[in-house]
Amino acid sequence: MKLVKSILALMLSSALVFGFASCSNDDENSSSGNGGGSAIEAVSTTGTVAAATTTDGVKKAVLSASNGTYEFTETNSGLSKNIVSRAVVDTTKGGTWIFKEKDSTNAKYSGSYKGDISKFGSEEVKLNLTVEKVLNNGKLTEVASKKEFDLAATTTTFTATVPAVETKKTVVPSSGSPTSDTTPTVELPASVGENPFNGKTFTQTNSDSDKTISWAFTADTASETESRTRNGQIKSKKTVYRYTYDANNNLIFFGFKSYSDDEGGAFSSMSEYEALLKERYGDKISENPEALKTELERWSQIFSTKKTYQYELSANTISLTGYFDGTLPTNVNFWTSDGKISLRNGEGMWIWPPESTGNGDGYHSEVVTYKDGKFFGKLNDLGEIEGTYTTRGTGTSGCSVTLIFTKLPSGVTVITTNTPYTLTSN
Repeated sequence: MKLVKSILALMLSSALVFGFASCSNDDENSSSGNGGGSAIEAVSTTGTVAAATTTDGVKKAVLSASNGTYEFTETNSGLSKNIVSRAVVDTTKGGTWIFKEKDSTNAKYSGSYKGDISKFGSEEVKLNLTVEKVLNNGKLTEVASKKEFDLAATTTTFTATVPAVETKKTVVPSSGSPTSDTTPTVELPASVGENPFNGKTFTQTNSDSDKTISWAFTADTASETESRTRNGQIKSKKTVYRYTYDANNNLIFFGFKSYSDDEGGAFSSMSEYEALLKERYGDKISENPEALKTELERWSQIFSTKKTYQYELSANTISLTGYFDGTLPTNVNFWTSDGKISLRNGEGMWIWPPESTGNGDGYHSEVVTYKDGKFFGKLNDLGEIEGTYTTRGTGTSGCSVTLIFTKLPSGVTVITTNTPYTLTSN
């Protein structure tokens, strides 16, 4: 049986990601046309003020308007400071906010704010809000340009006007296959308890022997620096994440934010990553635009996938163990007992025929979409896969995922349709 490697492995020979020698933006002439972003009109809001509440150490405030609801979550408690006038924003404090329209469970706007929500209901307060995302076609989408506005509150009422915004435009590359300039993000759980990471640095203890991993934390970002020595030279790369935590259960949640390395590679959005790929692999990409599409789909999933770990802290060291929270995709590895199927961290789904070595020569679906108990993807260039899934358990081990394939390419015979396959976490 002829095994088919990843389309990217065939096209590029070495990994596309995290090995760049240079970085630049696309030439403007590489696009055959641009589609404008969606324009969202300004929204005026007036409503009533309610005092903030604190649950498990997290301070929140909910303000109701006739056309919707603001929800504020404090992530920076700042300094003790007296603000004598509501015309002044307490910039030492801040957090995140969303606005939900009346009778809707989805946020229409989201972003960050500066100000002190703890004074709602007792003093006049002024907040400065920034619109970073807006609901568009059923999902929160980055705005083309962040817009700021003020919310002014007395002890009983508030007024604010969310400014008009526009979503990022769609870029159509020379291949003619449209890709979005919108960068997805994942919503992280609210933090619980006192932050054990803010302002601290750690060395990770449970990493491979040939590399060193260090972490540096602020109040809401975590920077992971990985260093390896090759041919007598130290090579480093840095990944920055947004993070929240559950201090009661020693859990930390990551959402990808940006990447950079000491060879000039850097990106913090899908458009920057696409530009980097074209700069590095332009000729090969033009020969196989499907590979570019697959790689962008893969990274879109990385941007929108939460990573969960159980942590152990000791002095200046940190240990991180993958934690399965019952949702897919996940950063936890799963295998069938016979080794025929695996879900591997950041690598989609692998199916391993008996003659495979386990070194990238199996059947590979780089991007698997999981939704409402169903999954689908494309297995190399053989064809599509579809099926259903269930999960069982949460934690660092002993969890399981059961897959039932309802569609498989004809060339895949190592597994069959309508047969349950149970994978367990290692």
